[in-house]
Amino acid sequence: MDRKPLNLKKIGWIALGVIILVYILVLGVYKLLEDHFVYHPDYTTREVNHLLPTRLGLDIDEVTVNTPDGEALFGWLTYAEPAKANGQWVIFLHGNAGNISNMEYPRRYVALSKMGLNVLAIDYRGFGKSTGTPSEQGLYTDAQSAYDYLRKTRKVSSDDIVIYGYSLGTGVASELASHNHAGGLVLEAPYTSLPSIGAGEYPWLPVSLLMKNRYDTKSRISKLNYPLLILHATEDKIIPYTEGEAVLAAATSAKSMVPLRGDHITASILDSAKFYGAFEAFVSGLK
Repeated sequence: MDRKPLNLKKIGWIALGVIILVYILVLGVYKLLEDHFVYHPDYTTREVNHLLPTRLGLDIDEVTVNTPDGEALFGWLTYAEPAKANGQWVIFLHGNAGNISNMEYPRRYVALSKMGLNVLAIDYRGFGKSTGTPSEQGLYTDAQSAYDYLRKTRKVSSDDIVIYGYSLGTGVASELASHNHAGGLVLEAPYTSLPSIGAGEYPWLPVSLLMKNRYDTKSRISKLNYPLLILHATEDKIIPYTEGEAVLAAATSAKSMVPLRGDHITASILDSAKFYGAFEAFVSGLK
């Protein structure tokens, strides 16, 4: 019995249709799970670990910062060493994983304390002991609530506030700084926008069209009218150094950028003298 010849053209169209269908399904999954890719509040654990701060000799006061939309943010107040205290406060806005008690964040609080700086570190909604679910607008509200807490409850002058963001927190910090006065802004490992980072990780996806989480640092930084310091590791594979350079170029206020050894996680440890030396010189120049 004669067999019909394979219709290669038909098979090709079927294969193309399957590929397109799979690609559309991937787009849908990415869109549906975007927040899970962006926010990692359960990295290691959502429990707040007091052990490391205690070992480091930190004097911590727990604080609750209430937001206008009804969330309760868990935070730590750490205080400057009395001999060096100069009245300046740092609002620390962390990255997209963990909480204020891990990811080596407490070592930052210790170093800042030794510079004479008080620190308010908050966990965004959905992180650590804070209530709620993270979202871009939600994190902006959280940062504003922390700023308002210092201004209204602690009666801190805006000139004595330094806004400090790390990684994802640089987008939050830039938004806060764009419409609130402060003494200065410090960005550690900043990015121009979240879609820019996503496009680098998923070049085969139309990330810029898909993403609802924008964190457009580049546009916000152009509105800044007080000093900016950028700290960025040259070997950062998560947020490339070129992203920090682009943020620096977009800023029109007094600005500087310090290249560091190490990567996205280790720069403040491996190049600590340069990291904290630059930080201290920056905040000292604000007084």
